[in-house]
Amino acid sequence: FAGTTDGVFISDDNGSTWSESNTGLPANSNFVKHILITTQGNILIATGSGVFISTDNGTTWKAANSGLVTGVVNFLVSDGKYIYAATNGKGLYRSENEGATWIATNTGIATTFVRSCVFSKKNLFAATNLGFYRSKASDNGTNWKQVLPSSLSSYASMVIDNKVFVATVQGIFQSNDEGETWTNMSVGLQNIVTLSLLYTNDPILGQHLFAGTSSKGVWRADASKFGIVSDNDVLLAKISNINIYPNPTFDEITIEIKNEDTPNHYVIFNNLGQKMQEGILLGRHNYNISVTHLPKGTYYVHFLEKNISKTFVKY
Repeated sequence: FAGTTDGVFISDDNGSTWSESNTGLPANSNFVKHILITTQGNILIATGSGVFISTDNGTTWKAANSGLVTGVVNFLVSDGKYIYAATNGKGLYRSENEGATWIATNTGIATTFVRSCVFSKKNLFAATNLGFYRSKASDNGTNWKQVLPSSLSSYASMVIDNKVFVATVQGIFQSNDEGETWTNMSVGLQNIVTLSLLYTNDPILGQHLFAGTSSKGVWRADASKFGIVSDNDVLLAKISNINIYPNPTFDEITIEIKNEDTPNHYVIFNNLGQKMQEGILLGRHNYNISVTHLPKGTYYVHFLEKNISKTFVKY
């Protein structure tokens, strides 16, 4: 799905070709600023004249603005229970029924121009033309506290590795404590209006943060500069804590658990995905497990708590 100044376009071949899909959208609603797929599989779009919903995979659209003062909607975000709509001059709204009805939720926000929102594990954040705001996730956006000053007009935000990043009129700011304190991370970007952020984690090219700016192009930085731990590094650390030997084996395997004292539930699967046996390992130790009853072949030992697997061959 692509939101454009001419409405919604859909591709069913990975972007090779596109077709317009605006049935039900009024002419003044063709400026589509954001698209959200809900937990129920419906599609909501933020447009120049409110929110519209499709329940048939984008084939048709109908207005979903009950309680929402119609105007430009900039952004939509959901925590799975509530959907929030950030608007241009009308404040922030919340829906608990897939956009059927909306209520305003702006207490503590000193502006009605809300550009975007993002969830962390504990909070909901809102980027506005007068700073950056935070609401406890458990509060469902009812009350807000300003955590970056009004001079830092904010555009976009994201949460990576429990760190909050904000694109502002003066570059990028980062918080490692849910918005309590902030660090200006804009070396090379000072006083450059930053409009958008993107994080990438490629196993070959590595981790990077990208910043889209106003009139200054796209900028890139190594994500390690921001203290982000690669998912690949985390996985490698998990795997290195577990060894299986001998491999191949005939009668038994030894599972060695290192540097951990927490229980590990393991399941052994064959090549067809059939469960062959399972058990619990109670922390760091060497565990001898008989596999004499298993037919010859390759087996996968899956550790549930770590969500990793290792293989061994039975001959």
